[in-house]
Amino acid sequence: MLTRQKLLFWLEEQLAVLCGALQELNEQSALHGLRTSFTEGIDAVLLSMLHAVDTGDKDAWKLAMNLTGDRHEQMSSMRRRYLETELVLNDDQRNQLVTITNATEQTFFLLSKLVQEFDNSPIVSTHILMKKHAR
Repeated sequence: MLTRQKLLFWLEEQLAVLCGALQELNEQSALHGLRTSFTEGIDAVLLSMLHAVDTGDKDAWKLAMNLTGDRHEQMSSMRRRYLETELVLNDDQRNQLVTITNATEQTFFLLSKLVQEFDNSPIVSTHILMKKHAR
């Protein structure tokens, strides 16, 4: 249980960093389009995890596991793409890009650890067994 509490605490910290950085993007920023994309992407993953926890469905857990996989390469690629494009990013925007992609990468890492923690949980397994017997 302590591991879950730590993971949830660290997740809350990373989401606060991410939300703060996304909130700083103004409409004129070359990075403004990231706000909606990142927010909706993480929201979808959180909803799929919630569904897996609520239902205990093995397929929902598989989906949650797939959605929370390692995002290091994806975030590195996004950083490179934004930094190497024709868009001229000032120092503040470059820092925002690094902060956003790092926080997103950490968020997905922590979410994947939470999925592993809950999917292997005897509480969840019992929930799954109880559902199967109720059918």
